[in-house]
Amino acid sequence: MAYRIILRRDSASNWTANNPVLLSGEPGYETDTKKLKIGDGISTWANLNYYPDLEYIGSSLVPATGGVYDIGATGGYEWRDLYLSGNTIHLGDSTISAVGSSVAMDSILLGGPTGSGGIVLSATGGQINIDGSTVVGSTGATGFGPTGSTGSVGVTGSTGSVGATGSVGATGSVGATGNTGAGGTGANTFYGSQTIAGPTGTTLILGNYASLGFTGDSPAAAAGVPLGGIYHADGVVRIRII
Repeated sequence: MAYRIILRRDSASNWTANNPVLLSGEPGYETDTKKLKIGDGISTWANLNYYPDLEYIGSSLVPATGGVYDIGATGGYEWRDLYLSGNTIHLGDSTISAVGSSVAMDSILLGGPTGSGGIVLSATGGQINIDGSTVVGSTGATGFGPTGSTGSVGVTGSTGSVGATGSVGATGSVGATGNTGAGGTGANTFYGSQTIAGPTGTTLILGNYASLGFTGDSPAAAAGVPLGGIYHADGVVRIRII
């Protein structure tokens, strides 16, 4: 005779609303979420973790010895759009792979979805492409264009400062002696007791001045020497001015 085992079951909302305490080892199944909890005889439904408890991993996920496993798999068994296989991360329709010490990917989207200001960077055949158009390729041959025209003359600079004063030049030579002046006319009168006459330019020598002298302009005037007249006073030839 065959037996059928039926687990205790209900919707997630009913489990939460009733919040029962399951017996130790008693399973409780959510019919709408396909999740399972197993009781411990103490905790209420809200305090039990789902089984297997993938939400509360407390240690590393380590494969069996010698085993090589993928997180997720192809063929509709991925964890949403992400799974890891070997050295490649599959993310939707794109892949990110480890190639030696480098990381390889098909393309990179920068700045947001295409059509909304974003751009797609990719590389093919040694060329960098942006949105499918090549922007950087291999270096071409060097070109030689015609020489451009000469630029205009720049603005004249400001005047420089005055230089230092030069050294004094050598003294010039002495000029030639001028011609002797012509002789004057008329007599030179010495006021005293004698008159000596001679042409202008002739040396006038007066001897024995002491016997012909006056003590100053006043005595000379009293003796008849006019203003501007020449007389002798104490060995000095003077001109009367008062």
